[in-house]
Amino acid sequence: MPIETVYPAKDLINYVKQFDWSKQRRISFEYIMFAGINDTPSHVRELSRLLNGLKCRINLIRFSSHTRYTP
Repeated sequence: MPIETVYPAKDLINYVKQFDWSKQRRISFEYIMFAGINDTPSHVRELSRLLNGLKCRINLIRFSSHTRYTP
């Protein structure tokens, strides 16, 4: 993602880890998987490693293209 050059994901996750989340049930992360780009088991392991230590839920979303309906 272009915003990654300004705010690297690793830096954002390290920033999130600094907060006291003890009063929250858990944090949710949405991860969109694009076929052939970031959908391998190694990508998921890396994401899990990055989020290690956070009480969180990871929602893996498989991207599917669709055509826009125009009446």
